[in-house]
Amino acid sequence: MAATALAGLLAVAAIGAGTYIARETGAGADEPATAPAASGLPRPATGEALTLTDTEGFGYTIAAVNAGRDEEGRAYAEYVIANPGDARAPLETPGDLFVPKAKSKAAACMEQPGAPGTMCTPPNSSKVVGPLEGSPEIVKDGVDEYMPPHSEFLVRITTDDKVEEVTEDDLGLYVWEVRFVEDRKARLIPLP
Repeated sequence: MAATALAGLLAVAAIGAGTYIARETGAGADEPATAPAASGLPRPATGEALTLTDTEGFGYTIAAVNAGRDEEGRAYAEYVIANPGDARAPLETPGDLFVPKAKSKAAACMEQPGAPGTMCTPPNSSKVVGPLEGSPEIVKDGVDEYMPPHSEFLVRITTDDKVEEVTEDDLGLYVWEVRFVEDRKARLIPLP
């Protein structure tokens, strides 16, 4: 009986290893991508979601979670990006953080039509914090990353330079890239 159990365990391990190797080497790349389910991050409260469609026809929703100033003095905002569709979509981080011009210490801080004239977007960086609870992980295909169908990820955008003291009310999260907004006028993603 122990030999039968051991044989079964080895068969399951071999199947799992074969699946891992197939994913890592790109085998089956023409097949629909699936990602393992993850426990994920707790689902945060968000403001009203903004629906976006990129120039290639992929749909997304983006909803703000919070904003503020971190312990290093940099402004940040967090938001949820979701792929509501039934097919995988390229991983995108279209949110852009705007700060009051008077509070920015960046050498370059760009204004954008659609955002208040008193605000600008300094150089910043976005990082995917992780999938939300019940959402599958990001799918990697070579250097490209994709969002599985019906997946949601928490993204954090942080200014590269420090800012003067700011609160959540001082900051704004917008989308304005031409891939998502044809007229390039910044669209506000409201905080909760």
